Amino acid sequence: MENYLIAFDLDDTIVRKLVCLSDYTVEIMKRVQEMGNFIMPATARPLHLVDWVVDKIHPKAPVAMINGAYLYDFNKKEDVYPPILITENMTDEIFDYFTQEIGKENIYNVISEQRELIVTADVERDKYSSYTEHIKQTTKHIHSPLSEKMPSLPFARMTIFPSVDKADEICEYLNTRYPDYHCERVDWNGVVGEMKTRLYLAHKECNKWHAIRKAAKHLSIPEENIITFGDQWNDRLMLTANKNGYALKGSFAESFANKVTEYTCKEDGVAKELVKIFNIK
Repeated sequence: MENYLIAFDLDDTIVRKLVCLSDYTVEIMKRVQEMGNFIMPATARPLHLVDWVVDKIHPKAPVAMINGAYLYDFNKKEDVYPPILITENMTDEIFDYFTQEIGKENIYNVISEQRELIVTADVERDKYSSYTEHIKQTTKHIHSPLSEKMPSLPFARMTIFPSVDKADEICEYLNTRYPDYHCERVDWNGVVGEMKTRLYLAHKECNKWHAIRKAAKHLSIPEENIITFGDQWNDRLMLTANKNGYALKGSFAESFANKVTEYTCKEDGVAKELVKIFNIK
């Protein structure tokens, strides 16, 4: 019997409302692994927001965190490959650029993430992001206003909340200054309808699909035996480069994925698709 690697995003893919994972999904994940396959979370979350999922589903495969910056084996408590990080020198240069060239009044917040450390630099308040509020309860958290010297540390990902009119300028600068890294702009509408934006900066190899392929090689699983599930823009490559890439029904990723699940995340779409794929009775 051939073995498969089943990799999936967490939020709005198998996890609902940040902390809800159904007993049905847990049971199907268990059954899939009992058949000799491997399950693998591939998420933008850091370790301290992943460990509770690991405790429920017990993946035998490594887990990709912060969009592939870390590929971590929870069973052996070790990295499968060295983490891909934004360097300390880059961190210093970027914050100097914000304060000296862009102006601190045009940067509302910066969240810099390691596997177990979140550093926020917020000009006006430390409540700009609900995500920031959520992680405060579960991780080592350092807050420092942008006007102060930020910790000179390597980070896996930097999330920047700039004023809308400065976003393209910052994005172009970072992509030009650091060609091995990628800065991506994502816009959304605020609660009163005004457009807001954020920028994500990470190494170009910090991608879920790269990490999934590395995990497959580590487990001696052929690439054609990889099945992936996701719902958002950061799942694009793992759903388009992989012929067995499924978007969750009703999700943003439905517009570009190769396949779409029959059911939504709220309806246990991943688990029900696995039941069909592996003919689970």
